[in-house]
Amino acid sequence: MKTKLLIAAVLFFSFSIAAYAAVTYTVGSIPVTTVVESGRTDKSGDILFTSVPYSGSTVTGTITIDYGVPITYAGSVSATATDAATAPAITIVVVENLTQLVFTVIPDAANPSSEYFIRVSGVRVDVAGDPGAVPLNAQISTTGNAITTGESNPRVINAARAGIASLTGGGAVQINSVTGYINGASGTTLDALEGFRSAFGLTVDAGQTTPQRIRVILDQRLPTGLTIQFPEYDNSGLWQRIGDGTISYADGSSPYVDYQVYADTNQTAVEHFQLISLTVDADPAADRGGAYPDVIIHASVSLAPIDTASPTAVPRYVYVPVGSVPIVTFFHPTTTLLVPFAFNNAPVEGQPTYDTGFAIANTTIAPETMNVDQAVPQDGAFTIYLYRDTGATYSVASSALPQKDILAAGVLGRGKTYTILLSQVLEAAEAPADFSGYIFIVTQFTNAHGEYFISDYQHFSHGALMLVIDWDRNIEVEYLDN
Repeated sequence: MKTKLLIAAVLFFSFSIAAYAAVTYTVGSIPVTTVVESGRTDKSGDILFTSVPYSGSTVTGTITIDYGVPITYAGSVSATATDAATAPAITIVVVENLTQLVFTVIPDAANPSSEYFIRVSGVRVDVAGDPGAVPLNAQISTTGNAITTGESNPRVINAARAGIASLTGGGAVQINSVTGYINGASGTTLDALEGFRSAFGLTVDAGQTTPQRIRVILDQRLPTGLTIQFPEYDNSGLWQRIGDGTISYADGSSPYVDYQVYADTNQTAVEHFQLISLTVDADPAADRGGAYPDVIIHASVSLAPIDTASPTAVPRYVYVPVGSVPIVTFFHPTTTLLVPFAFNNAPVEGQPTYDTGFAIANTTIAPETMNVDQAVPQDGAFTIYLYRDTGATYSVASSALPQKDILAAGVLGRGKTYTILLSQVLEAAEAPADFSGYIFIVTQFTNAHGEYFISDYQHFSHGALMLVIDWDRNIEVEYLDN
């Protein structure tokens, strides 16, 4: 019996020595609430290791934290003793696969049982490469020392959301694509809303190598002669432009302007990036040698720096354009001509047959000595809209009308006049031969004029100049009869 008790005591003593040969850590974390889902270098939460009192003495060993996503900045690891003794020394190594942070704990030889805690902070990870990784829990393993059961996978990131929630704006500048003249005020507004309260970051933060930026990107190259000037500061007082802010044709197929944080953002409120006045300048056609295309230029925004352009910057982001706001609209100028009354009747024996003749002139070639703004030579098509007294309406494009040398493929050449009868127009429009009503003619060129006349071509003829309608100012310019 004594022999059995002695063996049990030896075994208990042996297990006790083994149990207390190494220290045990409790593990806690302070997870980051939300990170930017397109972030390559977003911060993870702190992880705290606290030695359990009387659990044993520290032995040399490693702690491995596997984040499951690439580590882009190793952060820092610090150890602090809870008593007057010396804290253990810490060395850090990031292994080759870049998802694990490995550090070695080396005890103080004189005080191996000292109580202390280790803090891992400022580790930045790439969550953009794995959208399903968040919420993110780290996986911890050790050699030498131990982890409290059930505490080896602390939460370090709770959620990932878009850094920019939306982009809105208004006041797109309208530019005459032929003359280059700008209609109305030369200003456009853009307003980007922060995706969550800390998405826009700070001017200085752990591990940062550059201030966070916002990039304003245009969807196409600007035509020659057009420039857009971006203001130096945004309206919120948080962002400052990088560079001179002027975009022109020379800036390539996807031009952009970057702004960077120059004042700390409010980490407890959702904020804005606001550009209030983009100044647009367009040259007349004569200065740049031709017409602008009939296009709309849109702007979008993305958090920056973009990782492909700045592969070592912290922070940096995957390019995710948000919004599509029109900032410049080019419109092809038109001229609207009005024929207040036109008449045509089918032949009836014993009664006069009437028809209406039209002459449509493209007068974009004019004497240079005219004391008015010089017309820009243009070719263009036109469309005829017929409104019958009965309420019926018809339309016909110039390409469907009888073709002549001056109307090639429906295009009326500069300096040329096209003549046609109402009966021919009605036939082309597949409308009844009898007509009584008014007509609009919309040309795809400026400086159009026209004449119409009603006649039986025997005893009666009446003609007048077509009215030139200026819809922008609701003015009818009326000419005297011939």
